[in-house]
Amino acid sequence: MDLEHIWIETLDTLSRQMTKATFNAILLRSQLLSLSPSGEGASIQVPTEMAKDWLENRMIQIVIHALSQQIKQQVKEIIFVLEQPKPAPRCENEIHLRDQRKGNRYGIDREFIFSGYQAVIGAHGSAIYNVLVAHARNDCQECSLYRSTIALEAGVSQSQAKREIKRLEQHHLIDVDRSRPSKANTFLLLDVSEWIL
Repeated sequence: MDLEHIWIETLDTLSRQMTKATFNAILLRSQLLSLSPSGEGASIQVPTEMAKDWLENRMIQIVIHALSQQIKQQVKEIIFVLEQPKPAPRCENEIHLRDQRKGNRYGIDREFIFSGYQAVIGAHGSAIYNVLVAHARNDCQECSLYRSTIALEAGVSQSQAKREIKRLEQHHLIDVDRSRPSKANTFLLLDVSEWIL
C-alpha cells in the first residue's frame, strides 16, 4: 500500500474544500504515517500544535471522509501526531542569525510598539495586525482575506477576529472594504500619520 500516493490524492481532495491559506497552514506539510490493514485506523503527522488542534476539533470528519473515499473503505479513527522538530545545524564557534533573504521578512512600524499601540490594542489585536501586515502587498499595502483565514492564522476565534478588526479600524491602523459580502474583505494598512491612539 503506497501511503504517500494515498495521501497526495487525499490532499488533492481536501485542498478543494477549503481556502488556500487554511490548507497551507493546516495540511501542507502533513504526512500519512500509517494505515491499519483493515483501513479503519490511520495516523497522520502534522507540522504544528495549531494544525493538530484544528484538525482534531474542527476538521476530523472532513479528513475521515476524504481518506475513506480514497481507500474505498470506511476510516473510523484518525490520530494526529506532531512532526518532530529538526535541530538547527550549528557549526563550531558559529552563531546562526536570522535569515536575511529578501522576501523572508515583513515589517511593522516601530511606532506600533514604541508609541503604545500594541499595549492598547492587546495581544489578540496585535496578532491580527501581524497577519494583515504579513499578507499586504508592498506596492499598495493592501490584502484581501476572509475573516476565517485571519482568525486561523492569528490563533483566535472568528468572533474575536471580528472584534479586533473593529478595534484596529477605530485606531485608524487599517481601513476595511466590505462592499462585496460574498467575497473576502480588502484590508488597507494606513500610514502612521493616520493612527489614533
